[in-house]
Amino acid sequence: MTVLELAPLELAIALAFFLEALTGFGGTLVAVSLGGALMPVRDLLPAIVPLNLVVSGLIVGRNHAAVDRKLLFGRVLPAMLLGFPFGALLFRWLGAHTGWLEAALGLVVVVVTGARLLSAPSTAAAPRAERGLAVGLPLVLAGVVHGAVGVGGPIVVMTLGRLGLDKHVFRATLSALWALLGVALLVSYGFAGVLDGTSLHLSAALAPAMALGLLGGQLVHTRLDPARFRGAVDALLVVSGVVLVGRSLVTR
Repeated sequence: MTVLELAPLELAIALAFFLEALTGFGGTLVAVSLGGALMPVRDLLPAIVPLNLVVSGLIVGRNHAAVDRKLLFGRVLPAMLLGFPFGALLFRWLGAHTGWLEAALGLVVVVVTGARLLSAPSTAAAPRAERGLAVGLPLVLAGVVHGAVGVGGPIVVMTLGRLGLDKHVFRATLSALWALLGVALLVSYGFAGVLDGTSLHLSAALAPAMALGLLGGQLVHTRLDPARFRGAVDALLVVSGVVLVGRSLVTR
């Protein structure tokens, strides 16, 4: 790609990783959704995942003390790993007909998060007695969806958002999760042969835009008060839901 051809993609990547650094999620989804209009997703995704891994790794490295390890390793990962094989089987069973699942997920995210945005703001976390099934079952479902269509992130974000986590803990814990999943994804890409010189060359070309987005997102994150941070997370969730619905319609 020439410099002029690369410029719109650079802007998309900068925005995607600005949002990722700001809230702790959404980078890959936004990058693929915007960048997919400029080049095939199958060529873009292997270049994006290493960049996302770098962003997640830097956030975790700088904020490792904020990672809720008990939540991550005791609840989130085990629940998602429990659901993932069922999602993989669902993927094989549905074949190419998975668009409706993305659309359904997007609609749920938009309705639930939109209702929360329109309701009176609340800082209360879910009661401790409700955190068992109310947290565990959605995370298992996130694993199923991630195994089926690779977009279980919004469910994880919605679920952890109910726990009233500090914004730094919320972002660092999510980033640690994406880093672990990103390593697994890179390994799978390596075995599939799609992580090659071409994809790494594109990753290097997009790295300055990634760095710019990371710096901007980090700067804004430190200045957002908790209420505005929750608003930013909910707004990005709504956008993610709309993107999922739109993507499912386009790919039919």
